[in-house]
Amino acid sequence: MDRIGIEASGGYEREVIDTLQAAGFEIALLNPLRVRRFAQAKGRLAKNDRADARTIAQFVSVMIDAPQPARRRELDPLVEHLTVRRQILDWRTDCANQLEHLQDVRLRKIIARRQVGLERDLAMLDAKLAGVGPVLAQTLIALLPELGSVSGRAVASLAGLAPFDRDSGKYAGERHIQGGRTAVRNVLYTATLSARSCNPLIAAFAERLAGKKFKVIMVACMRKLLVVLNAMMRDGTDWRTNAA
Repeated sequence: MDRIGIEASGGYEREVIDTLQAAGFEIALLNPLRVRRFAQAKGRLAKNDRADARTIAQFVSVMIDAPQPARRRELDPLVEHLTVRRQILDWRTDCANQLEHLQDVRLRKIIARRQVGLERDLAMLDAKLAGVGPVLAQTLIALLPELGSVSGRAVASLAGLAPFDRDSGKYAGERHIQGGRTAVRNVLYTATLSARSCNPLIAAFAERLAGKKFKVIMVACMRKLLVVLNAMMRDGTDWRTNAA
C-alpha cells in the first residue's frame, strides 16, 4: 500500500485524509515541527510548497516504518468536544489571571461574568463526557488511538512520557521528557494526581519513589498508569489483572 504523509493543520487535513484513505492510501499524519526539524537537519532552509512536499516525502520514507492506523471519522465529535474543553480551561485560567491584577470594578465584572459562563460551559461538556473516568477515558480514545496496539515504551513516547538520555562521554545528564501529545499528557497529569491518593497501585508506586523531586514522581506515575492502561487494551483484561 502506498503511504502518503500529511502535516497536521488543526483539522483542515481531515477531508483530504478521508478522501485518500477511501482511495486505498495509507496516511501518516505528521507533526509539522518534526518535519521542519528534519528539513533543518538536512540543511534545507527554504520553505515553499515544492520544497515542503519533497521534505515530507523524504521524512515519510526515512522516519515512518510502522503501519499507520486509519483515521477514525466516528471520533471527530469526541475530538471536537475535548478540544473545546481544553480551550475553555485555558480561557478560565486567563480570566483568573486577569482578576488577580485588574483594579477597575467594571472590568472585573466583565471578566467575572465571562468566568461564570465558562464554568457553566465546562459543566455542560463534562456532563456529555459522563462515565467512569470520563475525561481521561474519552481523551485516550480520541487522542491516543494507538493505545493497546503498541508497546508500553512506544505509548509512553507518544504521550511524551518517555525519558531521554542526556549523556556525553563520562557526563551523565538528567533524563527529561519532551514532545508527545500535550493534550493527553495534561489530562493524564490530573488523573494521576487523583490516582496517587485513591489508587493502591499508583500510591504504592509513588511511595517507592519518595525522596525524589515531585515532578519526577509524577511523570513516573503517569507513565506507570498509561502503561497499565495500554496492557489492559492490548490483552482485553481489567485493571485488577494488569495491576496485580
